[in-house]
Amino acid sequence: MNAVNFSKEKKIISNSNSELINNHIKKIEIKNKYKDLFSKRKITSILNFMKSDKKNKSDSINLILIRNFGKLNLNYQAKSGELNKFLLKELNKAYL
Repeated sequence: MNAVNFSKEKKIISNSNSELINNHIKKIEIKNKYKDLFSKRKITSILNFMKSDKKNKSDSINLILIRNFGKLNLNYQAKSGELNKFLLKELNKAYL
């Protein structure tokens, strides 16, 4: 669900397709609550691990995002600041 939400925020996937995917994920009860996975204190550490990935050749973080059902964006490069902002926003939603 997290990749879907980030893809939607970056306008890589349409709103209707992101809703369909998110609804499907909710039905199969995959653990999708950020607060159950990590805390705000851990975001910096997680982003540092992602930046130090051996496949990473720049200061950006390589992500695979969803464009549509069965179609991926394999080469999305996100700045750690934009990911940090997204994760904080998602964590804040989780606590509402």
